[in-house]
Amino acid sequence: MKPNVWVKTGVVIIYGSSIDATAHSHHAIQVAWPNDATLCTLNGETKPSPFVIHSNVEHQLQLEEGGILLIEPTSELGVKLSNPVDGDCIIPMAS
Repeated sequence: MKPNVWVKTGVVIIYGSSIDATAHSHHAIQVAWPNDATLCTLNGETKPSPFVIHSNVEHQLQLEEGGILLIEPTSELGVKLSNPVDGDCIIPMAS
């Protein structure tokens, strides 16, 4: 599947398949949303449900198919996502 990309002020949305990134970090907050029944690993650990990776946190992501949102941390949505739960930097989202 060819990736689709949408850009709006403060947010980049990518939907596609075969996302395989080496270890990296970036300013943007990242939300990863794997499709059902597809393989998604974060730092070598399988992740079956959506999760948030906070700004400047090093991570390595492999995603067979699904969505990625990159969010500016100072945007309204970024500020809301910047409050970690229990002090974690990588937070699983409720499905």
